[in-house]
Amino acid sequence: MATAERKCAERYPAKPFRVEQEASASAAGNVVMEKIFPQFEPAMGTSGRWFVSVQTGQGPNSHIGDFETESEAERWIATKAKYWPSRPDAST
Repeated sequence: MATAERKCAERYPAKPFRVEQEASASAAGNVVMEKIFPQFEPAMGTSGRWFVSVQTGQGPNSHIGDFETESEAERWIATKAKYWPSRPDAST
């Protein structure tokens, strides 16, 4: 990440999506991969119930919800992840 982008990310940490570049070596040379944050994925807890794991690229993952099935967690991602971390304004 360029210095100016890093300073901007530190100044405005609530930016909804962040792209982070990661360099890795391969047989063809260096490859630059981009990770887009936040990333959402369903995960099973120790109780056997499901939650949505949110990776922001800063600090530990957040856990959202308490779902009975993986498909319910996937449905939350498909319908509500775009509003995370806040809810849409009900007046619009």
